[in-house]
Amino acid sequence: MKQLIMSKTGLPKTVITKLSPNNKNSEKIMYIYSEPVKFGTDGWRAVIAENYNFENVRRVSLAVAQTFANHPKIKNGIVIGYDTRFLSKEFAHCSAEIFGSQNIKVFLVDSFVTTPTVSLLAKDKNLAFGVMITASHNPYSYNGFKLKDEYGGSMSIEEIEKVEAKLPGIQRVDNYKTLSELVSAGIVEFFNGRDYYLKNLEEKNFFSAIKKYLYENCIDRDRVKNISNFFNKTEFRINLLNSKIKPDASIRTYE
Repeated sequence: MKQLIMSKTGLPKTVITKLSPNNKNSEKIMYIYSEPVKFGTDGWRAVIAENYNFENVRRVSLAVAQTFANHPKIKNGIVIGYDTRFLSKEFAHCSAEIFGSQNIKVFLVDSFVTTPTVSLLAKDKNLAFGVMITASHNPYSYNGFKLKDEYGGSMSIEEIEKVEAKLPGIQRVDNYKTLSELVSAGIVEFFNGRDYYLKNLEEKNFFSAIKKYLYENCIDRDRVKNISNFFNKTEFRINLLNSKIKPDASIRTYE
């Protein structure tokens, strides 16, 4: 037996067990996770490259897919979104591969979005649920996996417990199709979630309401005029402070 221990800080331990010469496989690889995946408020969050890694994202995605396999809206599909944290896009694509391989239709956003965008899409498109790759307000070293129900709200504790109960039986996910294969088959579809969300705000006169509030509640009218330019639906004037998709450790990232 050969044991590889990467760290004593909670990183996964990989145990490689050599099998007998008669076995057709030369070795067996078993992954033992020293820190179990545990959902908290609104989802699962963990440190990137420790407990939050591609293998665990696959495990969680498969557990969710199995839990909701008989959801009355599962044939309508799900939506997957992601924020600007390190590897969020890649984690979202990884998750989409697992759901798609379970023959679940996936609407995958084509760029980073806010969590409310995923909630809106789940509700508006009559989907079974939504997945958002984000760690919300947690430090930059974290990422997360949020679940939104069919109405756009947080998944119930009872449903989350069902997902957690399946995880011990899923040690590793090996059989899944690539994203390109699933896109070609029409199972995964890229979707412009950002434009959809902004259009929804415009239809609800959100920008006009904000401009009205600023004019009525701010003393410095000239400053308000400058701010209101941001809410012009044909022209966005933004003082850009940070445009990095994968920000430096010193820069806070918001979903």
